[in-house]
Amino acid sequence: SERPAEEVAKGLELVCTLLGNMVREPEEPKFRRIRKGNPNIVGLLGREEEGLLRAAGFEDADGGDALECCAGAGAAGTAGAGEEEDNKEACAARVPLAVIEVLGVAEATRLALRRALEEGDAPGRGALRCQDIAISMALECALLDHVGQRSADCAEAEKKRRRVAEVEDVRSPDRWREVLVSQGGEFVLDGGSLEAWLDSDAAHRTLAHDLLELQTAAMRWYGTGARWHCERWRENVLDPIPSAAVAPEQESSESFARERGSTASSAEVLRQRFEDELRLLREALFAFPEQPGASPALFRESASKGADRAGGDGGSEADCGNGSAGPAECSFVAVAAPERWVISSTVLAVE
Repeated sequence: SERPAEEVAKGLELVCTLLGNMVREPEEPKFRRIRKGNPNIVGLLGREEEGLLRAAGFEDADGGDALECCAGAGAAGTAGAGEEEDNKEACAARVPLAVIEVLGVAEATRLALRRALEEGDAPGRGALRCQDIAISMALECALLDHVGQRSADCAEAEKKRRRVAEVEDVRSPDRWREVLVSQGGEFVLDGGSLEAWLDSDAAHRTLAHDLLELQTAAMRWYGTGARWHCERWRENVLDPIPSAAVAPEQESSESFARERGSTASSAEVLRQRFEDELRLLREALFAFPEQPGASPALFRESASKGADRAGGDGGSEADCGNGSAGPAECSFVAVAAPERWVISSTVLAVE
């Protein structure tokens, strides 16, 4: 455009004011109607500013003497009284969505113009125009940044929306199976006590969903070692509690004491096993690593045991293929056993 940048900036300020009023009070009728004869509006007609208003939802009204947002809603002769009120309410609910988008573009453009005008204000220099290279580049960068941020915001909002819908599905007595299977939880549909336990309470399903999410993340981040650990837990989740040959730390835990008690029901045992595994994974995944990039010891031990079960040959089944020192390591950093650590130093003589 050959228009002076200062003129366009003032026009954008007026557009931002008009649209900002609608955002603040979307149900106020006076903010959805603009008289074309208004002295402040005349200069916007037929220019980029009018295009922004129309993009926000403004249309011709009163035979072309005004611009009105959602002008067709509740038009006389097209709907009954009840439908007219419904249309107006729907219009008021729709308008902010379009207005916010256009307002963001207008505001980003206005700020870019103001910054460019301040930087380009030099004695003896004529009025800057939008077609000047400095102005056009500033506008292009500002709009690209705005669009990129809006895309990121929309993606995050969509992610939250899907998360809320997924949580609702997990709590639903009809849809929870599909969600858990999508998280790799086919093993829970055993047609027996585990599936019945999940079907009996939404809290049980939420607990299982949280655990499956964390197991999926662990296997994605730490490969074979995490996979061995998670698969072994899934195989053993319904096993009876052994009366002997238990690890000392397990024997002393409250959870084991509760499971071992004769009065503990199968539902309590299952809940405790899921809670213990969830706690164990959280500690392993979010604790500070022994060395930067090292996988948790829990997964290294699981990978070593998995290699033994697979034949102990250190083959590809238990090796992450990352050049680590042995099949027990599934990380970017090989963590040697403590007894193998060697500290050496070299003394250089300085003349």
